[in-house]
Amino acid sequence: MSSFSEGAIEVLRQHNYRITEPRRSTVDILAKSSLPLSPYDISKIAENNGSHLDTVTVYRVLETLQELGLVHKLLGSGKFRPCELSHQHHHEHSDHGHSKQSCHHLVICEGCGDIRELTSHPQITDVVPPSGFKITGHRLEFFGLCERCAKAA
Repeated sequence: MSSFSEGAIEVLRQHNYRITEPRRSTVDILAKSSLPLSPYDISKIAENNGSHLDTVTVYRVLETLQELGLVHKLLGSGKFRPCELSHQHHHEHSDHGHSKQSCHHLVICEGCGDIRELTSHPQITDVVPPSGFKITGHRLEFFGLCERCAKAA
């Protein structure tokens, strides 16, 4: 089991979630993939591995993992990738008692598709919400070329 899988299973346990086969399979499939995956991708991989994971179930598992700050949902594609658990200190508790992703920022290479989490977090201070609107979080993705793709361009 990968360190992401072990960490994600531990966080699920800490929040009193049962470790069901769909949860374990989804976490393991995400951990083994070098690319972001859609719920359909995860279902197909499970099927190719000899198990059945209903797509609706995968959506629910991913929703739970996202609420706990264990995965990122990419805005452009709607696909999911594991959160780097070394950044667990960036998570805070929501009103429901679950851990919630505070504000991870991603850089995405348009050449090879590599995705990295920023270790520094730019401050977004110029955002003024409409009257009565309470901001509870945000997502931010930067696009460009990684060093390898920039050299090849």
